[in-house]
Amino acid sequence: ASCSRTHRRWLNQPEPLAMVFIDIDRFQNVNHAWGHLAGDKALTSVARLVQSGLRAQDYLARYGGDEFVVILPNTTAESAFAIAEEIRARVAKTRFHVKGNRVPLTVSCGISALRGTDSFFNCLKRADQALDTARRRGYNCSVLHPDSGSQ
Repeated sequence: ASCSRTHRRWLNQPEPLAMVFIDIDRFQNVNHAWGHLAGDKALTSVARLVQSGLRAQDYLARYGGDEFVVILPNTTAESAFAIAEEIRARVAKTRFHVKGNRVPLTVSCGISALRGTDSFFNCLKRADQALDTARRRGYNCSVLHPDSGSQ
């Protein structure tokens, strides 16, 4: 289902719905040190790792550059945080190699949940703000936006 259809369905029958904004930490270092082919390999590997931890109804999209968005229907903010932490840990423990050299990859995650007559845009904006907080905390962590609250 497209994002707009998912949003319309949510407005008609509100159910918990959360978003996770994922960023590959220090991705530009991979491109600069190992080249764009290595960066492409890293993007593909991370996308596969994220997808492998999702359910059939979840939606993964590349947002741009080295960022991804996951839409989690029927998921509370707290459950989305747990999913983000599983994704983060899976990426951190995966061994990524380029030309025989191990290249450590980690991700940071920002999480938010839809509220009331909220829009996807506002929810995504809060998830992005939470992602900024994760980066300020030193990367390789997940942050739930404080306005997401319990669902």
